[in-house]
Amino acid sequence: MRSSIYWHCVKQLIRHPPPPRVFKNTASYLLGRKLSNKVVLNYTPMSIVIYLTRRCNYRCSFCYAKDVLDNHAHDSDLTHEQLRKVLESPFGKNALRVGLLGGEPFLNSNIFAFIDTIKAHRKIMTVVTNASLLDDEKIKRLLKTRLDVLGVSLYDNNLRHVERVGRALRGKQKYWIQSIVSASQLNKAEELIRFALEIGCENIQLSNYVAIQPGEEQHGIYDDNSQYTELKKRLSEKYRFEIKNRKLNIGWLVPISKNPIKRDCAMPFSYVHLDNLGNLGACCMRPPDGDLYGNIFTEEDAWNRPYYIHLRRTMMNSQLKPQDICKNCDNLCQDLYQI
Repeated sequence: MRSSIYWHCVKQLIRHPPPPRVFKNTASYLLGRKLSNKVVLNYTPMSIVIYLTRRCNYRCSFCYAKDVLDNHAHDSDLTHEQLRKVLESPFGKNALRVGLLGGEPFLNSNIFAFIDTIKAHRKIMTVVTNASLLDDEKIKRLLKTRLDVLGVSLYDNNLRHVERVGRALRGKQKYWIQSIVSASQLNKAEELIRFALEIGCENIQLSNYVAIQPGEEQHGIYDDNSQYTELKKRLSEKYRFEIKNRKLNIGWLVPISKNPIKRDCAMPFSYVHLDNLGNLGACCMRPPDGDLYGNIFTEEDAWNRPYYIHLRRTMMNSQLKPQDICKNCDNLCQDLYQI
């Protein structure tokens, strides 16, 4: 699935190349990952994801950000001035990609203006949504923007919204759908594949269940799960024609390694979340928390806090114990963005 998205983004970069400092920052990351073992970094993240709001119209039990969501927190909504501050900071100026997230990002009424502003800065631009608020008017407005890719989260309770939006975007806007498959619902994988084919979606990402709270570990699919291995093999063969002819690009979930020999997660080296106040989140499973992860506006070198340094060390040395949530994360042994 990722290659389909990447080539689309590369074409956009060729048409609208970012400033030289973005390429310099990206090169520093790539060379640093290949040639050095530094844990104190002299560049800023290639990818920043900005929370447009902490409000959400859903309450999903598996959501990594559920503890920070608040439907009354209107002061968490990003403003134009706050976005300007982010984009004028080193984090914003150097970033290759800027993503918008929430909560549910379409609860922020300024989202379309934000997309236009970020694209004016020549960034790769993504938004992830549950699609429930994308009515016909918003879809028309979305198609007039230069958004690069839309990510659509698929749950049991928003199938009709995803189907409606997916059919409306087909052939007009690059998008992917993503959904969680747990150990007790392996048969859901084929249901999702059939659903994607029915609505004409070319890209689907199957994601593993990541245990956030103690006692949830049994929901994850681990590397000794032979049923999943057999299922993936069977479905790859069954839908071989669709996959070969690019009618469907499947991002298969990565089983969680019980005894990881090598750790490939690159997020501590390339990626952060930011809220509207500039508070940092350390990865896609660690939402912004200024006290824990720092703030880009109040600290000169927030991204090199002791927390990050230790996190990077645990990624580079499999003899060290994985840090808190990492031990149950399917990204521990993969580079999610493969860059």
